Formats: sequence, structure tokens, C-alpha cells
Amino acid sequence: MTTQILNDGIDFFREKFVGYLTLTLKEKYGSQWMDCALNPPGQDSLMSGRKNSERWDIQFSSQIFHAHWDSLYKDKVDGKFPKALMTLIKFYRNEWAHQSALGNREVYRAIDAMQWMLESLKVDAGLLENSRNNLMLEMCRQSPYLQMEAKVKADNSAAKILSHNRSDPRKIQAEVKPAIETKKLTYTIIDKAPEEKREIYDIKEIKKQVEPIYYVPQNQPIGIDQTQNLAHQNIYANIGSYNPTMSTSQPLVFTCMACSSAINETQKYTCYGHNCIVCTNCLVKVYQYHGVFACPRCQTPLTENDQQYLQSLFNANYHANFYEK
Repeated sequence: MTTQILNDGIDFFREKFVGYLTLTLKEKYGSQWMDCALNPPGQDSLMSGRKNSERWDIQFSSQIFHAHWDSLYKDKVDGKFPKALMTLIKFYRNEWAHQSALGNREVYRAIDAMQWMLESLKVDAGLLENSRNNLMLEMCRQSPYLQMEAKVKADNSAAKILSHNRSDPRKIQAEVKPAIETKKLTYTIIDKAPEEKREIYDIKEIKKQVEPIYYVPQNQPIGIDQTQNLAHQNIYANIGSYNPTMSTSQPLVFTCMACSSAINETQKYTCYGHNCIVCTNCLVKVYQYHGVFACPRCQTPLTENDQQYLQSLFNANYHANFYEK
């Protein structure tokens, strides 16, 4: 990949640089520009066999550029432009010509130098800019620091999901860090024909024996940006629209972020993890099927006071009404 990027970059730079030299020489010397280019004022003549500019390579073009620096190019480029920049470009061009092994960082330096050169000459360097940005992105992806940071985040996420410490719901059992795998999973969309499926990628699946407490909103399509709401084996698919008796005297001004139901102030719960707004119905369902009190959207454990309140709510209403239905 990097070899092809450098190859394309060198070809692009040579074409643009030679085109710039011929244009400026023609503007200054007119029809005699070639003879004047090969015979710079006050210097020895250059190779007479290069009277066809299409045969100029980077090496020879740099000689033309330096030979006419004082008389022509000194006033045309940025004042901060270093003449030694051409030396760096020629070095990497020679390394490429001899098929030397160059890593991403070396290729990045070469592309960056060629882009700097063309932009100082006010010549379009769009291809080089795109190549440099792609190389920078690739180097960031391969950075050991970023890979370590991603692993730490994944381990912390696994520890949070596996935390079942009911005595202190804020305490995360950090020592529980199972291996995390990235798998290609297929889920059946709720309320759709069984044959209609979509493939969901990059789903982090914890060990088989552990059931994550993800929740799928019913009557809502599953998208790539909703992977955190995927249910494990669609455990809530058969609950339907069951809603135990709640206080409905207040207006329905909120929407549950787990089941998309309209709820009022008395039915609302805001978790302290990510400020998710969910209904108490979803909270109790999570407890009923998993035995833990946690936010059905972000899996943040509930506070001890909230646990006691929902336990009483479950014992008073949900436990009896659910099985009567």
C-alpha cells in the first residue's frame, strides 16, 4: 500500500513540478526558454541532451530550479521556503528508485515534503494532501498507545456488564475481565417475518454463559447505530404491550429510551451513568429476567434507594399482574 502511494506521489510531483518550471521559464524567456534554461546566467551549461522537458526527471528538474533560483524563483516562492527541501525529496526519490524498504513514517515524510514544495510554488497538490491524510490515519490506527487505550475501554465495559454486586451497585468488579471477541451476528427483527434478517457487525459478545442485559425497542428497526439496544435472544419479544397499572394523571411528556413508550413524570427514571430516561416498567423487566437492577439502556447499576423502591414496586404490582395476564 505505502509503495503504491509513494509511486503515485512521485509521478504526480514530477508532472506538476516540471509543468511549473516550463511555464515560468516560458514566461521569462519566451521562445528561447529551453536554451536559457540549459544555460543559466553566470553558471555552467546543463546537459544539452535534455532539450525535451518530458524527459526531465526530479533530479534534473531540481538542477534547473537551483540554477535559476536567484534570477527567477527566489521572488516567486514563500519567503519561508527552504531550498534544502528539494534535497529531501531527491533522497526519498532515490530510495524509492532503488526499491529500498520504506515504512509509513518515511513515506509520510516524502509525501509531506512534496506537498510543501508544490504549495510553496502555488501549485495544486490535492492528490498529495489526500495521500498524506490517509497515511496519517493509518499510522494512528497502528499506534500502540491507541490500541492499548481501546483494550482498556473494552475491558472496563466487560467488567461493568458482569458486575452483579447488589450490596453496592456503584462498585464495579474490575477483576472480572473475560476475553472479548468481535463476531458477526444475525438477529431477527421483532414483529417482522422470520426470514427478514439483518447482519450486525462489531457486536461485542461476552462469554457464552453470561447474558448481557441489552434491550430491543419493539416495533423499531435495528440499525448499526443501535447496537447497544440489541436484545440477547430477544427475551422481551413476547411481553407485548403489557403495562401494569401506573399513575396516569400527569401528561405523557417523556419518551422511554429503552422501549420508546410515552411516560409521565411518575413513570420516569433517570440513571446516573449516562442520564438515560427509561420507564420503571423496563427497569422491573430487567430485574425479572436477569435478577439485577440496572439501566436497560446503558447497564449502569441502580442506587440502593432506587433498588428498594423498584423491589417494592415489583412485589406490589408487577409480580402478580404479569402472571395473571
